[in-house]
Amino acid sequence: MSAVGMVLGLLFAGGGVWLGWSGWQRRQERQTIAARETTDALSVTPGPTEVSGTAVTDDDRTLTAPFTDASCLLAEWQIEEWDTSGDNSSWQTLDTGTVAVPFAVDDGTGTVRVAPEGASIELTDPWRTETVEIDDEPPATVKQFLERDSTPGEATGSLLPSFGWGNEAGDRRYHQRLLRPGEEVYVHGTATRTDSRSFGDVAHEIRETADDGHRDAELFIVADGDEADVIASRRDAETRLLAGAITVALGATFFVASLF
Repeated sequence: MSAVGMVLGLLFAGGGVWLGWSGWQRRQERQTIAARETTDALSVTPGPTEVSGTAVTDDDRTLTAPFTDASCLLAEWQIEEWDTSGDNSSWQTLDTGTVAVPFAVDDGTGTVRVAPEGASIELTDPWRTETVEIDDEPPATVKQFLERDSTPGEATGSLLPSFGWGNEAGDRRYHQRLLRPGEEVYVHGTATRTDSRSFGDVAHEIRETADDGHRDAELFIVADGDEADVIASRRDAETRLLAGAITVALGATFFVASLF
């Protein structure tokens, strides 16, 4: 009996199960999205819905981007720090997150409000990166963001002096990507009635769940594109399923071989 073969078999099998599960999940999401017809904002009714159009402010609300002074409706952020503690120095992710304000989708027929809390955010624009060396003062926007309790705070400093070349322990990269007013947006979620803002108006809001007696949507997605883009982003589902099956088979082979 080979302990190494047994361990390899279990590792391969576990990895294969994860790959297969993720492929199945992405295929289910793709089918759910494709089965739901995009609705005009004017025709939204309570329950599962999807809309596509232009992202606009709701009551003129915006937020300042995490690491720049740009105005946006939603932002993904990531902080990396150069780590020299292991055998190989590398960038390590310290923290990630999303910040957002309620906004609206305008498709030309009307607008529908979106409460993005709890949504799966799928932004495709390249990350914008701000690099700050350990001995440099972070920009004011970065410092202000790091003062929040939910962030890792500022770098503590290097124990060794900087020689001005290469990366130093404590160097950081601040990444962000944004959804700005005026950009294309796709939202798939649960619509519910809200208070109207003018006489005779019936307003709706798309959110994660709605305790209003109507069925909730299976997914809640906010993406910077249209339905076709969101479906295309899941075209790797079958590849993951196949890779998972092959990896499980390899794991089983290693495990069985280890018994003899």
